[in-house]
Amino acid sequence: MESPDLTKPQGERDRAMLEMLYATGMRVSELVSMDISNINFESNEVRVWGKGNKERIVLLGGKASQAITDYINHGRKELLGSKKSSALFYQPLRRPAAAAAGSEAFKKVFHRYRQAGASP
Repeated sequence: MESPDLTKPQGERDRAMLEMLYATGMRVSELVSMDISNINFESNEVRVWGKGNKERIVLLGGKASQAITDYINHGRKELLGSKKSSALFYQPLRRPAAAAAGSEAFKKVFHRYRQAGASP
């Protein structure tokens, strides 16, 4: 069984994304367009804007919260380099088309882990 390689920043990112999707049930498009400010780590709540720009609050489990914290503190910093971004999962082209591209890119990553038998 293959799972994200946590020794690499991409692996930390992938693990955080998988854990967050599993814990919250949010859509991939919601996930890839999320800002760090949408997460309240004290209450383990995530503010999500879904279809029709409707806002909802979802709970974040301990395992997902830890994966996201690890990603923010390590992998995200490496992936960003000297760039600055409020996006939780940084996308160089931060515009509506980027969310769709981010969704497609994540689906490929998820499919790769699913084929290998990984689970969050």
